[in-house]
Amino acid sequence: MFPKYEAGPYKATHLPHWKYLGGTSMTMDETSQTVAIPDRAHILEIRAEGGAVYFALNFAFAAANSPGYIPDGGGEIIGPLSNLNSLEVFGSAAVVAHRMYCREAYPQP
Repeated sequence: MFPKYEAGPYKATHLPHWKYLGGTSMTMDETSQTVAIPDRAHILEIRAEGGAVYFALNFAFAAANSPGYIPDGGGEIIGPLSNLNSLEVFGSAAVVAHRMYCREAYPQP
């Protein structure tokens, strides 16, 4: 049985509430590509299709040795984005990076 979320240590304020803002896909071409993030987005999800995607936060470019790694079929959630100045992604030709943008949406009392 799952705990009730209305009281105790599992209050609703402890659960994430996200509003979907939209998404896009970009096909990799073995060069670093800049990801444009909407101003209202607080959270970014990237999913890899057809191969691995590498990413670099607040860095000028991404490459196969970048610290961020998403395996084929995997995903990564990045947020909050308040201190993110740039996001670069890299992947082999024909790999697709699917991106979804969300913002925090607090429940009304």
